[in-house]
Amino acid sequence: MNLRGLLQKELWSKGTTRKILIGFVVVVVGFAVVFTVEVKWITPGERVAAKQALAELDALQNFDPGNYVESFKKSTEADAMIDTADCAAWTLRDDRVVAALRSYSDWIQFTQTEVQRHRNEGRLQGSITDADRKQDQQADVVNREVGALISGALHKVLN
Repeated sequence: MNLRGLLQKELWSKGTTRKILIGFVVVVVGFAVVFTVEVKWITPGERVAAKQALAELDALQNFDPGNYVESFKKSTEADAMIDTADCAAWTLRDDRVVAALRSYSDWIQFTQTEVQRHRNEGRLQGSITDADRKQDQQADVVNREVGALISGALHKVLN
């Protein structure tokens, strides 16, 4: 083939441009749909498992930390439910819900440990002053308010 024949071949056409643009739009729309589902959607299995774990955590928060054995047992049950919710997680939003549940569980365990530590310190010192009681009551009120905020946010996400 000579040079004149090569120059007359059409390498790019309107049809080729249209096919490439349509393919690009389909890929962009596909990624947008997948991203939206990943970020905004909580799968039904995760929602059920997370609600059960949250109910267990709410019960644990209202449980008396003075009964250490029962508190530890309930904490273990709540952690098992969080693990179940973790297994049910599929999307990024599911993973964020599980992370929030784990943080809530850790916070409850930390506050109960602190309450128990303060009680033990008071028993070791022999006498608890009114200032200590008042400080403990204020800390308890703050802890309950923070717990209610965390719990409320998780309930809002899961409903």
